[in-house]
Amino acid sequence: MASHVGADASSGIDRSASPRRSRRSVSLLDDQARWEQYDCLTTVYGGTMSSARRITICLVAAAGILLGSVGFASGESGGRQFTTDLTGAAEVTAGGLPNQGDPDGSGTANLRVNPGTGEVCWTIEVDENTVDPILMAHIHIGASTTIGPVVVPLNPYTGGCAEVSRELALAIILEPSSYYVNVHNQPYPAGALRGQLSR
Repeated sequence: MASHVGADASSGIDRSASPRRSRRSVSLLDDQARWEQYDCLTTVYGGTMSSARRITICLVAAAGILLGSVGFASGESGGRQFTTDLTGAAEVTAGGLPNQGDPDGSGTANLRVNPGTGEVCWTIEVDENTVDPILMAHIHIGASTTIGPVVVPLNPYTGGCAEVSRELALAIILEPSSYYVNVHNQPYPAGALRGQLSR
């Protein structure tokens, strides 16, 4: 059998200077149960890189791909959970004066914020024995000492899901203390009960 060192017999191309390549493939199952192929391709010039080193590089690359996929899948399926107590004392004026809500009222808000699906889901419970019927509920942006605009309407207040941008969902997760939930009723149209999000 003729040796093809130097010029290729059929094409005339000199391949003697071409680098030798070693390939490793890592297959990962994504969240839709499909396999995606990732190649760990290492180019070795003149045989200077050892097999052990090539294998180490491939394993590190594979681990990075796996961790990224797991993190993405977690974000898609679950999101971040927040629970906050709602009180009238937490309602403040624009200047930070507290106790602006129902002094006898109480409640709890549960949120799940999911950047992967672009969704916020919630349930809100209030003590109906001490709080007049709730007319509206929202997530607002604002520190605990001030008030701010609505960023997510929560309608109906008892529970549901709303579409949000990925940017807003990430902002809530990264800086939850900059957001709060409150509910409104007829006696307290500016806010009957409020609860600040926290880590």
